[in-house]
Amino acid sequence: MRNTILTTLMFGTAAAFIVGTVASTPAPTPTVSRCIGIKPICEPGKHPICICESDISLNCKWICASPGAQ
Repeated sequence: MRNTILTTLMFGTAAAFIVGTVASTPAPTPTVSRCIGIKPICEPGKHPICICESDISLNCKWICASPGAQ
C-alpha cells in the first residue's frame, strides 16, 4: 500500500513537471524568408515584411507595413 502511494506521487509529480515545462516553452519564431535582397528601412511605426504572390511562388518582395495593416 505504501509503495503504491509513493509510486503514484512520483508519477504525478513527474507528469506535472512535464506539463508545466511544455506549456511554458515559447513558440519558435521564423527566421528564414523567401524574399531575396535587403530589408528596407521603414519609417517609425512600420516594419519590413515579405509578401509573396502565393504560397508556392518565389516571386516575393519586401514592403513596409504597420502591425494593423491587412
